[in-house]
Amino acid sequence: MKRRIFLGLGAMMPAALLTSRAAQAQRAGCNVTAPATIPLRPSGPVEVAYKAPHGQPNGMCQGPEPGQLWVQDRGRGRQVTLIRAADGGVIREIQADAIGPSGIGADEDGTMWTSDTHGVMLVNFAAADGATLGKYFVPGATRIYEKVGDAPFRNSPLKRAYPDESRALGDSLPNNERNDTGSGLGPGRIDPKTDHFWSATGSAGIIVKGDLLIYSNLSARAIFSVHKKTWLVQDVWATPGSRPLGLCWADGARTSFWSADANLQILYRYDLATGAIREGIQLPEGAPVLHGCQIVGNQMYFTDDLGWICRFRMPG
Repeated sequence: MKRRIFLGLGAMMPAALLTSRAAQAQRAGCNVTAPATIPLRPSGPVEVAYKAPHGQPNGMCQGPEPGQLWVQDRGRGRQVTLIRAADGGVIREIQADAIGPSGIGADEDGTMWTSDTHGVMLVNFAAADGATLGKYFVPGATRIYEKVGDAPFRNSPLKRAYPDESRALGDSLPNNERNDTGSGLGPGRIDPKTDHFWSATGSAGIIVKGDLLIYSNLSARAIFSVHKKTWLVQDVWATPGSRPLGLCWADGARTSFWSADANLQILYRYDLATGAIREGIQLPEGAPVLHGCQIVGNQMYFTDDLGWICRFRMPG
Protein backbone atom coordinates (compact mmCIF):
# COMPACT_ATOMS: atom_id res chain seq x y z
CA MET A 1 0.00 0.00 0.00
CA LYS A 2 1.29 3.45 -0.87
CA ARG A 3 1.35 5.47 2.34
CA ARG A 4 -0.39 8.83 2.38
CA ILE A 5 0.96 11.74 4.43
CA PHE A 6 -1.14 14.76 5.41
CA LEU A 7 0.63 17.97 6.43
CA GLY A 8 -0.65 20.36 9.11
CA LEU A 9 -0.79 23.99 10.17
CA GLY A 10 -1.06 25.59 13.62
CA ALA A 11 -4.23 27.29 14.94
CA MET A 12 -5.94 28.85 17.95
CA MET A 13 -9.44 27.90 19.15
CA PRO A 14 -11.82 30.86 18.64
CA ALA A 15 -12.90 32.24 22.04
CA ALA A 16 -16.54 32.55 20.97
CA LEU A 17 -16.87 28.84 20.23
CA LEU A 18 -15.70 27.70 23.64
CA THR A 19 -17.58 30.43 25.47
CA SER A 20 -20.82 29.36 23.79
CA ARG A 21 -20.23 25.69 24.66
CA ALA A 22 -19.32 26.57 28.25
CA ALA A 23 -22.48 28.64 28.72
CA GLN A 24 -24.64 25.83 27.35
CA ALA A 25 -22.96 23.29 29.63
CA GLN A 26 -23.42 25.50 32.69
CA ARG A 27 -27.14 25.77 31.95
CA ALA A 28 -27.22 21.96 31.74
CA GLY A 29 -25.50 21.63 35.12
CA CYS A 30 -22.11 20.51 33.78
CA ASN A 31 -18.84 21.28 35.56
CA VAL A 32 -17.00 23.59 33.15
CA THR A 33 -13.46 24.69 33.92
CA ALA A 34 -12.02 25.28 30.45
CA PRO A 35 -10.38 28.68 29.74
CA ALA A 36 -11.90 31.13 27.28
CA THR A 37 -9.33 30.14 24.64
CA ILE A 38 -7.48 26.88 24.18
CA PRO A 39 -3.97 26.98 22.71
CA LEU A 40 -3.62 24.60 19.79
CA ARG A 41 -0.49 23.02 18.37
CA PRO A 42 -0.25 21.42 14.93
CA SER A 43 -0.03 17.65 14.85
CA GLY A 44 2.56 17.63 12.11
CA PRO A 45 2.37 15.10 9.27
CA VAL A 46 -0.30 12.39 9.61
CA GLU A 47 0.47 8.98 8.12
CA VAL A 48 -2.07 6.41 6.94
CA ALA A 49 -0.09 3.47 8.34
CA TYR A 50 -2.02 0.31 7.36
CA LYS A 51 -5.41 -1.34 7.10
CA ALA A 52 -7.28 -2.07 10.31
CA PRO A 53 -8.23 -5.73 10.93
CA HIS A 54 -11.80 -4.96 9.80
CA GLY A 55 -13.69 -2.27 7.92
CA GLN A 56 -15.13 -0.03 10.67
CA PRO A 57 -12.47 0.45 13.36
CA ASN A 58 -13.52 2.85 16.10
CA GLY A 59 -12.33 2.16 19.65
CA MET A 60 -8.63 1.85 20.43
CA CYS A 61 -6.68 1.31 23.65
CA GLN A 62 -3.38 0.04 25.01
CA GLY A 63 -2.80 -3.71 24.74
CA PRO A 64 -1.45 -5.92 27.53
CA GLU A 65 2.17 -5.51 26.34
CA PRO A 66 4.10 -2.44 25.14
CA GLY A 67 3.68 -1.89 21.42
CA GLN A 68 0.30 -3.63 21.32
CA LEU A 69 -3.11 -2.10 20.60
CA TRP A 70 -6.67 -3.27 21.02
CA VAL A 71 -8.93 -2.17 18.12
CA GLN A 72 -12.73 -2.32 18.45
CA ASP A 73 -14.65 -2.64 15.18
CA ARG A 74 -18.19 -1.24 15.23
CA GLY A 75 -19.54 -3.40 12.41
CA ARG A 76 -21.83 -6.40 12.61
CA GLY A 77 -18.97 -8.70 13.64
CA ARG A 78 -18.16 -6.66 16.80
CA GLN A 79 -14.55 -7.83 16.70
CA VAL A 80 -12.02 -6.72 19.31
CA THR A 81 -8.58 -7.37 17.82
CA LEU A 82 -5.18 -7.22 19.47
CA ILE A 83 -2.58 -6.00 16.98
CA ARG A 84 1.07 -4.96 16.82
CA ALA A 85 1.15 -1.18 16.62
CA ALA A 86 4.21 -1.10 14.38
CA ASP A 87 2.74 -3.02 11.45
CA GLY A 88 -0.87 -3.99 12.28
CA GLY A 89 -0.12 -7.69 12.60
CA VAL A 90 -2.96 -9.55 14.33
CA ILE A 91 -2.09 -11.25 17.63
CA ARG A 92 -5.54 -12.55 18.56
CA GLU A 93 -9.22 -11.62 18.33
CA ILE A 94 -12.39 -11.87 20.43
CA GLN A 95 -15.94 -10.51 20.14
CA ALA A 96 -17.77 -8.14 22.46
CA ASP A 97 -21.51 -8.21 23.11
CA ALA A 98 -22.32 -4.72 21.85
CA ILE A 99 -24.18 -2.96 19.02
CA GLY A 100 -22.21 -0.43 17.00
CA PRO A 101 -19.50 -0.09 19.67
CA SER A 102 -17.29 2.97 19.18
CA GLY A 103 -15.05 2.87 22.24
CA ILE A 104 -12.95 0.43 24.24
CA GLY A 105 -10.92 0.63 27.43
CA ALA A 106 -8.64 -1.69 29.40
CA ASP A 107 -9.36 -1.86 33.13
CA GLU A 108 -6.66 -2.11 35.77
CA ASP A 109 -8.30 -5.33 37.04
CA GLY A 110 -7.51 -7.09 33.74
CA THR A 111 -11.02 -6.86 32.28
CA MET A 112 -12.17 -4.57 29.49
CA TRP A 113 -15.01 -2.14 28.77
CA THR A 114 -16.75 -1.36 25.51
CA SER A 115 -19.30 1.28 24.65
CA ASP A 116 -22.43 -0.41 23.34
CA THR A 117 -23.11 2.85 21.53
CA HIS A 118 -26.31 1.95 19.71
CA GLY A 119 -27.58 -0.37 22.44
CA VAL A 120 -26.95 2.53 24.86
CA MET A 121 -25.06 0.49 27.44
CA LEU A 122 -21.56 0.18 28.88
CA VAL A 123 -20.35 -3.43 28.81
CA ASN A 124 -17.66 -4.99 31.00
CA PHE A 125 -16.15 -8.13 29.46
CA ALA A 126 -13.30 -10.61 29.83
CA ALA A 127 -10.14 -9.87 27.84
CA ALA A 128 -9.46 -13.57 27.41
CA ASP A 129 -12.58 -14.59 25.51
CA GLY A 130 -14.99 -11.61 25.35
CA ALA A 131 -17.42 -13.12 27.89
CA THR A 132 -19.80 -10.48 29.24
CA LEU A 133 -19.23 -9.71 32.93
CA GLY A 134 -21.77 -6.91 33.33
CA LYS A 135 -23.96 -4.41 31.48
CA TYR A 136 -24.77 -0.90 32.72
CA PHE A 137 -26.97 1.99 31.60
CA VAL A 138 -25.23 5.12 30.33
CA PRO A 139 -25.79 8.23 32.49
CA GLY A 140 -26.60 11.25 30.32
CA ALA A 141 -27.45 9.34 27.15
CA THR A 142 -30.14 10.52 24.72
CA ARG A 143 -30.38 11.23 21.00
CA ILE A 144 -27.51 13.06 19.30
CA TYR A 145 -28.85 16.47 18.31
CA GLU A 146 -27.70 19.25 16.01
CA LYS A 147 -27.09 22.83 17.16
CA VAL A 148 -26.55 26.21 15.53
CA GLY A 149 -22.83 26.85 15.20
CA ASP A 150 -21.78 23.18 15.07
CA ALA A 151 -18.79 22.28 12.96
CA PRO A 152 -19.91 20.44 9.80
CA PHE A 153 -20.12 16.67 10.10
CA ARG A 154 -16.79 15.40 8.85
CA ASN A 155 -16.53 12.42 6.51
CA SER A 156 -13.26 10.66 5.85
CA PRO A 157 -11.35 11.57 2.67
CA LEU A 158 -10.04 8.00 2.45
CA LYS A 159 -11.38 5.17 0.32
CA ARG A 160 -12.89 2.19 2.10
CA ALA A 161 -10.19 -0.31 3.04
CA TYR A 162 -12.71 -3.16 2.66
CA PRO A 163 -15.07 -2.01 -0.13
CA ASP A 164 -16.98 -5.32 -0.30
CA GLU A 165 -17.71 -5.50 3.42
CA SER A 166 -21.16 -4.48 4.69
CA ARG A 167 -21.25 -1.42 6.93
CA ALA A 168 -24.37 -2.58 8.77
CA LEU A 169 -24.01 -2.36 12.54
CA GLY A 170 -26.33 -5.16 13.62
CA ASP A 171 -29.55 -4.75 15.57
CA SER A 172 -29.47 -0.97 15.97
CA LEU A 173 -32.44 1.18 15.05
CA PRO A 174 -32.03 3.11 11.79
CA ASN A 175 -31.88 6.90 11.81
CA ASN A 176 -31.06 7.15 15.52
CA GLU A 177 -28.59 10.02 15.28
CA ARG A 178 -28.95 13.73 14.48
CA ASN A 179 -32.04 15.46 13.05
CA ASP A 180 -33.10 13.00 10.33
CA THR A 181 -35.53 10.60 12.05
CA GLY A 182 -36.32 8.67 8.87
CA SER A 183 -39.96 9.81 8.88
CA GLY A 184 -39.69 11.80 5.66
CA LEU A 185 -41.61 14.63 7.37
CA GLY A 186 -38.69 16.99 7.83
CA PRO A 187 -35.91 17.63 10.38
CA GLY A 188 -36.71 16.38 13.87
CA ARG A 189 -40.26 15.25 13.05
CA ILE A 190 -41.72 11.83 13.74
CA ASP A 191 -45.07 10.23 12.84
CA PRO A 192 -47.85 12.09 14.72
CA LYS A 193 -49.37 8.72 15.68
CA THR A 194 -46.22 7.80 17.64
CA ASP A 195 -46.90 7.43 21.37
CA HIS A 196 -43.37 6.48 22.44
CA PHE A 197 -40.21 7.34 20.55
CA TRP A 198 -37.10 5.52 21.75
CA SER A 199 -34.01 6.79 20.01
CA ALA A 200 -30.70 7.23 21.77
CA THR A 201 -26.95 6.97 21.31
CA GLY A 202 -24.63 6.30 24.20
CA SER A 203 -20.97 6.42 25.05
CA ALA A 204 -17.88 6.38 22.84
CA GLY A 205 -14.28 6.56 24.16
CA ILE A 206 -13.48 4.89 27.50
CA ILE A 207 -10.58 5.07 29.96
CA VAL A 208 -10.35 3.66 33.48
CA LYS A 209 -8.42 4.65 36.61
CA GLY A 210 -9.06 2.77 39.84
CA ASP A 211 -12.78 2.94 40.60
CA LEU A 212 -13.39 5.65 38.00
CA LEU A 213 -14.81 4.89 34.57
CA ILE A 214 -14.45 7.90 32.28
CA TYR A 215 -16.29 8.01 28.95
CA SER A 216 -17.19 10.48 26.23
CA ASN A 217 -20.93 10.89 25.75
CA LEU A 218 -21.93 11.87 22.22
CA SER A 219 -25.51 12.86 22.96
CA ALA A 220 -24.58 14.95 26.01
CA ARG A 221 -21.57 16.55 24.30
CA ALA A 222 -19.68 15.88 27.49
CA ILE A 223 -17.26 13.58 29.27
CA PHE A 224 -18.61 11.70 32.29
CA SER A 225 -16.71 10.28 35.25
CA VAL A 226 -18.60 7.47 37.02
CA HIS A 227 -17.72 5.42 40.11
CA LYS A 228 -17.77 1.80 38.93
CA LYS A 229 -19.08 0.30 42.19
CA THR A 230 -21.77 2.83 43.15
CA TRP A 231 -22.53 4.00 39.57
CA LEU A 232 -22.70 7.56 40.90
CA VAL A 233 -21.61 10.26 38.47
CA GLN A 234 -18.58 12.06 39.90
CA ASP A 235 -18.05 14.77 37.26
CA VAL A 236 -19.41 15.98 33.92
CA TRP A 237 -17.15 18.06 31.68
CA ALA A 238 -18.42 19.78 28.55
CA THR A 239 -16.62 19.20 25.27
CA PRO A 240 -15.81 22.09 22.89
CA GLY A 241 -17.15 20.16 19.90
CA SER A 242 -20.21 18.09 19.07
CA ARG A 243 -18.56 14.75 18.25
CA PRO A 244 -16.28 13.60 21.09
CA LEU A 245 -15.06 10.07 20.40
CA GLY A 246 -11.78 8.45 21.50
CA LEU A 247 -10.13 8.94 24.89
CA CYS A 248 -6.59 7.97 25.93
CA TRP A 249 -4.25 8.81 28.79
CA ALA A 250 -1.80 11.65 28.15
CA ASP A 251 0.76 10.68 30.82
CA GLY A 252 1.98 7.59 32.64
CA ALA A 253 0.57 8.76 35.98
CA ARG A 254 -2.88 9.16 34.42
CA THR A 255 -3.38 12.72 35.61
CA SER A 256 -4.59 13.98 32.22
CA PHE A 257 -6.14 12.50 29.10
CA TRP A 258 -6.72 13.26 25.43
CA SER A 259 -10.22 13.52 23.94
CA ALA A 260 -10.64 13.30 20.16
CA ASP A 261 -13.28 15.39 18.40
CA ALA A 262 -14.02 13.95 14.96
CA ASN A 263 -15.67 17.04 13.45
CA LEU A 264 -13.18 19.62 14.70
CA GLN A 265 -10.25 17.22 14.09
CA ILE A 266 -8.72 18.25 17.42
CA LEU A 267 -7.36 16.28 20.36
CA TYR A 268 -8.04 18.11 23.65
CA ARG A 269 -6.01 17.43 26.79
CA TYR A 270 -8.13 17.42 29.97
CA ASP A 271 -6.88 17.60 33.54
CA LEU A 272 -8.42 14.62 35.34
CA ALA A 273 -8.69 16.36 38.72
CA THR A 274 -10.45 19.51 37.50
CA GLY A 275 -11.75 18.86 33.98
CA ALA A 276 -9.83 21.89 32.72
CA ILE A 277 -8.80 21.73 29.07
CA ARG A 278 -5.10 22.56 28.96
CA GLU A 279 -4.33 22.44 25.24
CA GLY A 280 -5.25 20.94 21.90
CA ILE A 281 -3.56 19.31 18.93
CA GLN A 282 -5.01 20.22 15.53
CA LEU A 283 -4.86 17.73 12.67
CA PRO A 284 -4.33 19.11 9.16
CA GLU A 285 -7.27 19.86 6.89
CA GLY A 286 -8.13 16.84 4.77
CA ALA A 287 -6.55 14.34 7.18
CA PRO A 288 -8.26 11.06 8.08
CA VAL A 289 -11.02 11.48 10.66
CA LEU A 290 -10.21 11.01 14.37
CA HIS A 291 -12.05 8.16 16.09
CA GLY A 292 -10.31 5.96 18.68
CA CYS A 293 -6.86 7.07 19.82
CA GLN A 294 -3.88 5.77 21.80
CA ILE A 295 -0.30 6.91 22.37
CA VAL A 296 2.42 4.35 21.66
CA GLY A 297 5.90 5.67 22.42
CA ASN A 298 6.10 9.14 20.91
CA GLN A 299 3.34 8.58 18.37
CA MET A 300 -0.41 9.04 18.52
CA TYR A 301 -2.27 6.23 16.78
CA PHE A 302 -5.90 6.68 15.74
CA THR A 303 -8.59 4.90 13.76
CA ASP A 304 -10.42 6.17 10.69
CA ASP A 305 -13.68 4.23 10.40
CA LEU A 306 -13.30 3.48 6.70
CA GLY A 307 -10.87 0.75 7.72
CA TRP A 308 -7.54 2.44 8.44
CA ILE A 309 -5.04 2.90 11.26
CA CYS A 310 -3.25 6.25 11.17
CA ARG A 311 -0.55 7.91 13.27
CA PHE A 312 1.51 11.04 13.80
CA ARG A 313 4.46 11.97 15.98
CA MET A 314 3.34 13.84 19.09
CA PRO A 315 4.58 17.45 18.96
CA GLY A 316 7.27 18.27 21.50
